[in-house]
Amino acid sequence: MPSTLDPVAGSDKLKVLIYAPFKTGKSWGAGTWPEPNFMDFDRHIEMFKGPDFIKQHGRRKILYQQFFEKNLDSHGVPKSHNAFDDSCRYFDDQMKPGNRDAFQTWVIDSGTTMSDLAGNKAMILLGTGGKVGGKSSTWKQGQDTGLVIPKKQDYGAERSMVEQFVQMVLDTDKHVVFICHSKQIGVEDEDGKFQVTDIVPLLTGQSAQAIPLKFNEVWYLKIKKSGTVTKRVLQTYPDSKIRCGTFLGIPDDTEWTWDAVQKAIKAAGGVASTPALAISK
Repeated sequence: MPSTLDPVAGSDKLKVLIYAPFKTGKSWGAGTWPEPNFMDFDRHIEMFKGPDFIKQHGRRKILYQQFFEKNLDSHGVPKSHNAFDDSCRYFDDQMKPGNRDAFQTWVIDSGTTMSDLAGNKAMILLGTGGKVGGKSSTWKQGQDTGLVIPKKQDYGAERSMVEQFVQMVLDTDKHVVFICHSKQIGVEDEDGKFQVTDIVPLLTGQSAQAIPLKFNEVWYLKIKKSGTVTKRVLQTYPDSKIRCGTFLGIPDDTEWTWDAVQKAIKAAGGVASTPALAISK
C-alpha cells in the first residue's frame, strides 16, 4: 500500500547540518537551541561562559562532554585510540532512560574534527592484528616518521564510522545540530589561478555529499556587520557555489538563533518546535 503525504503533519524535531569557515559562530548559535547536549570534539565549550554570550542569551543549561586522544607520542601521533569510542559510549549513556530526558538537542561539534578522530581509529585498527588488521601501513609509518599520510583504505573505514554515527544520532527523538567547517573545491584556470566551483562541508571524500543528503536542512553561516553590530545569518538557498537547502522554507538572512529560526518556520507555514526551555540568570 502506498503512503499518504499529509501536508499538515510533520515532526517538530529539527535536524540541521550547518557549516562555514572557522570562527563564524556555528557553535554560538547551537548554544541557543533547547537544552543542548554538546559532543564537543573541538573543545571550545568555554565560550558559553563568556560575557558576550551570557549578555545576549543568559546562563543556559548546557550539557557536554569533550573528546580527544589521550595517548599521543612526541610528534602528536596517537599511540592508541580512544576519542571516537568515547563519543559512542557517551551517546549510549546519554540515551539511557535515566538520562535522555535531561536534554532536547544533540550538537555534534564538529563533524570535521570527529572525522579526524575516526580516522585515528581506522588507521590503528587497519594497522594492527585482528580481523581487519594488516590492511594499512599508515599507523606504522606515522610512528616511525611522525608523518601521518592516510591511505585509501583508511579513508574508507573512517567514512563508514562517521556516516553510521551521524545516522545513529539522527534516529533519536532529539533536535540535531551537526556542525562542520567548510572546504572549497575548484580547478586551476589557464593562468594557474584557483577558481572555486563549490563550497561544501569539510568531510572526507564522498561523505561531503553522503552526509548532507541525510539532512533536509543544510545551512551555510555568514557574518554580517552593521557598524559595531555583528549578526550571524543563514544562507538556506544555494547559489552557484554554496551547497545548501531548506525543506521548511526558511529564508536567507535568518539570524542563527533558535528563536529566529522558529519565527521563520512559523512565517513559512511550517511545523514549529517546542520553545527553548529557559535559562538560569
